[in-house]
Amino acid sequence: MSWFKSLSFSGEDVFDENADELNLQSREWSSNMKRRVRDGYVDGVDAGEEASLQSGFNLGFREGAAQTVVVGRLKGIVT
Repeated sequence: MSWFKSLSFSGEDVFDENADELNLQSREWSSNMKRRVRDGYVDGVDAGEEASLQSGFNLGFREGAAQTVVVGRLKGIVT
């Protein structure tokens, strides 16, 4: 019952529907905008990683293939 006493003596109308509506909308808007920014950032990072990873793989594959050919030729000459 102590919570009831504190509410009844605070002078606020606990059933006032418009009291915190603006504050609630503001917090909801901020939360949604933060989520959108975070999602956009994550999407950008994923796209950048994918593009960078693919170009790095292509470069490494070319270099690795060239070195493998050289090592294969040397091994064929030695044996």
